[in-house]
Amino acid sequence: MRLMWWGSRCALYSGSVVFQRWSGTDVLTMKQTVIKNPTWWRRRTGMERCMTVLAGVAWCLVAALVVALVTFIISSKKSACNLKQNGDINAAKLTYNNMSREMFYIARIALP
Repeated sequence: MRLMWWGSRCALYSGSVVFQRWSGTDVLTMKQTVIKNPTWWRRRTGMERCMTVLAGVAWCLVAALVVALVTFIISSKKSACNLKQNGDINAAKLTYNNMSREMFYIARIALP
């Protein structure tokens, strides 16, 4: 099975992938894309390399943001549940409302 790859040139030519006849230089096997055989990396231009690295960094940042938000939600709900179990229902409601408000502000900052 072969992996059809057009690199970042796909995004430069059009917004969507167009199925067409691929030339030999545009078709890569999975073996050519691994780190042990970096010919794919050497054949890219400086801009394509930069965009590849930036895409990797962006994916890492998105993953870190998701983990941070999930951790924040879980810890906030636990603290609200602890207050509720201790009989302080008003404090639990206040904690939950503050958590929702903080999540709204975080989402406003993170999203354009």
